[in-house]
Amino acid sequence: METTEQVPSDSSGVKTENHSQDEKSVEEISGWLHKRSKLSRKWCKKWCLLYKTDLLYGDQPEDQNKIPRAKMKAVSLVGAEIAESDIDNKINGFSIKPKGKKRTFYFCADTAQEQINWMEAICLAKISNRTTDNSEACVIQ
Repeated sequence: METTEQVPSDSSGVKTENHSQDEKSVEEISGWLHKRSKLSRKWCKKWCLLYKTDLLYGDQPEDQNKIPRAKMKAVSLVGAEIAESDIDNKINGFSIKPKGKKRTFYFCADTAQEQINWMEAICLAKISNRTTDNSEACVIQ
């Protein structure tokens, strides 16, 4: 059975919720990040939501405008490579390269603490939802 407990946002403005299912705990977080566009290479502000093994993103918060998760774009975290990034000289950045894909997604937080919060939650989601015994490590410096 899945339960949801709303936790107020921390000082960085990132909202967190804990979801427990069969004694597993996965943290769901949401908030604003800057995402680098694939074609124009411009940075655009996107509402992001970590949900299970996907990082969803869209133009507006889903809870304010009732945008269903299905209409948000998703980056799969299963087997993905996650690392800090300073592309375009952006600070507080990180990258996600989904397994088997050529594209790397670049995100940037407003503060160092938000970057740490997002990267930790992404790594936890990635390793807590493994379906095989293959070891996957996340290193956050």
